[in-house]
Amino acid sequence: PETGVLPADILRELSGLLDKAMDQRGEIVLDLVESPAVPCEAAQLETAVLNLVINSRDALGEEGRVVLSCRPRTI
Repeated sequence: PETGVLPADILRELSGLLDKAMDQRGEIVLDLVESPAVPCEAAQLETAVLNLVINSRDALGEEGRVVLSCRPRTI
């Protein structure tokens, strides 16, 4: 596995695909702040984000907004 990925970079790279996934039913808003790398594989994070957007789109109905935020947090 990779040593880590930068979530904000992944979201930026996916933005076009996420817009298409919304299928003109709403808009994607990216609220990104650079944060440290997270220990995961890029493909797994991409799949998780895409699934969340598709589920959100289906829950929105005819139109709405999905906001994806990326902020550093200490847990």
